Amino acid sequence: MTAKREIEISVPKKLSYKSLESDLLQRFHAKISKSLRGRQVAFVANQTNWADLMELMCLLVLAEQLIRKGAQHVGFRFASGSLAFRQFIKNWAFPIRAAHLKYAVDLPCETPPATDRCMSITDLGNIEQFPAIKDHLNRILAWRFPDLPREQLLNLTDSIIFEGCENIYDHAYDEDDNYHGIQTKIMAVRNYRSPSSTDAGPSVPRDWLSMPEWAQTLFVAYPDTHFLEIVLADGGVGIYTRLAQPFHDWITEYLQNAQCRLPTAAEIAELPCLAWALSKIRSSHLKDKRRGYGLYSLRRYVADGWGGALLLRSGSSRVVYLPDGKTDKRQDLISMNGTQLRILLPVTNRAEQIAAVAADLRILLEASNAVTGH
Repeated sequence: MTAKREIEISVPKKLSYKSLESDLLQRFHAKISKSLRGRQVAFVANQTNWADLMELMCLLVLAEQLIRKGAQHVGFRFASGSLAFRQFIKNWAFPIRAAHLKYAVDLPCETPPATDRCMSITDLGNIEQFPAIKDHLNRILAWRFPDLPREQLLNLTDSIIFEGCENIYDHAYDEDDNYHGIQTKIMAVRNYRSPSSTDAGPSVPRDWLSMPEWAQTLFVAYPDTHFLEIVLADGGVGIYTRLAQPFHDWITEYLQNAQCRLPTAAEIAELPCLAWALSKIRSSHLKDKRRGYGLYSLRRYVADGWGGALLLRSGSSRVVYLPDGKTDKRQDLISMNGTQLRILLPVTNRAEQIAAVAADLRILLEASNAVTGH
């Protein structure tokens, strides 16, 4: 009996936000539309010369999706990619994380020094490691940004990073879901500078031009400024699967009371559910003495406190929250398992704005406790 040939999925020449959505996911779904049972699948980067961090991490999410679709083995053939791409892969410990998840990578499992790396791609499967992760980031960030107020750094690790890590750990997978021992729960943190305000045309580094437009608006607003990027990704059930029923119950009750009608199909779809997940309405049901308003507080601290941006992608939808109440929403993306969170923060002194957000959240919490009697 002739062995079946390995299925190859080509990684785009430039693995960016745009090419993930318009190219890689299309190729990926073309492959998984056929039976994968017992097959070997490889992501191949023969022509790849550049990748962005979130999209690199999404490859691990897609690998898990292949296993869940029946693939026997998934590997990454990156050795023929450009030197810059291979260095990027190793800088972020991709081979280590892939090996931990039982995927083969034809690159050494090493993590050489990198000036932009605050934390390489890190597994979040063990909640007991979270305090050590937080302590590590506190030390690294305090060393890199000695002039930033201590309370602002603590807000970053406690109210943004720790909140995001706990959300993935608690909600990404069902308790009894440990398919082949694979659960993708990962995070990475990096630091870089935005282009100078004098950069124009060909002088702008090509990697900036590959980043999404909503990110580029921040670089224009904060030229020649240090940025922190936090990426969290999982390959779990996704927000809509997790919250569809409670969201449907809430909006049904709300519309019946307010307008004496039932919700339309568009009103109970995935995109409004994602927005609801980040709202104070949903988060108020999850609060406790430590966590306060969950993802809503994370969103407020990022956009209003730090003046940064937050992208939440899950299923076939995504929402972006920017400063000054601006948003960017889409619901026509190609579906991908799990949830991906990308946060961009300009590293400037925003202690006053962060304190104002904290005061708003305390007022909300006290008002809610007064109503519920807590």
